Amino acid sequence: MKNPTIIWLVITQLKSYDQMLIAFKETHDEANRLVVICNKLRSANNMLEPKVKSLEKELFEAKIELVNLELTCLHASIKTCENCKGLEKKIEYLLKTLSNFNKGRENLETLLGSLNCL
Repeated sequence: MKNPTIIWLVITQLKSYDQMLIAFKETHDEANRLVVICNKLRSANNMLEPKVKSLEKELFEAKIELVNLELTCLHASIKTCENCKGLEKKIEYLLKTLSNFNKGRENLETLLGSLNCL
């Protein structure tokens, strides 16, 4: 007959083995569930990557377009400023001419007024 202590150790080890087997099965099931989730996420990632690349390209092109528009506006404002300088010179010339014309008219009126007095 076997020793009761040995039988108790064997039973304890069997229970421990059963517990480890249950834990292994639970862990294995959880790992399989995570693999499925990982595969779904990988699939979603593969679908979204081309869209992200497309949007990055679109953003890059939009930035280039913005820089071109800024340069165009800057060029237009410089051109406008050059036109403004030319127009300001013309205005000054016309104001001088008008001033001379007004002085000449005043002198003519004075001269005509003195002729009428005679």
